[in-house]
Amino acid sequence: LLATFDGARYLKIWNVDEQEPLAQCVVSDFHPQYQTPQWSPTSREVAVLLLPWKHVLILGTDNATHRLETEGFFNSIAWDQSGTSLITTGAQFQVWDAATWTIQREFYSGDQYEYSCLSPDGQLLATAGASASIDVWKVDEGRRIAQLTGHSGPVIRV
Repeated sequence: LLATFDGARYLKIWNVDEQEPLAQCVVSDFHPQYQTPQWSPTSREVAVLLLPWKHVLILGTDNATHRLETEGFFNSIAWDQSGTSLITTGAQFQVWDAATWTIQREFYSGDQYEYSCLSPDGQLLATAGASASIDVWKVDEGRRIAQLTGHSGPVIRV
């Protein structure tokens, strides 16, 4: 499978063997953030951030679509290892249940984070932004457990 987002605003999931789209949707009212679509670990759905960063679009291989919205901004998205949760980060962190697309947990950091990454076991979330540090969070508790320093400028990926 391959996920693509084109200039005509089509998000498509391709069956490469058959060279045909397996699922697709048109996103006419938003622009994709120029970021690689994020596959769930189950390979059943793909998530992409949409400008103005208040929406995440989920497209399933069964052609089902879901839109996640926030009052703040989404800056990054990360799937947990099992594919049962999607974490969105910005000024707040939201853990979404992938079966119902409802928020399981939400907490506020007070900072604006641009990038995030989950640990392989899904228990820790690393976040980075304009500062030269990386914050590490315990996902199930919503608390920062470490702040890693030592970069000489903004951390641009984790």
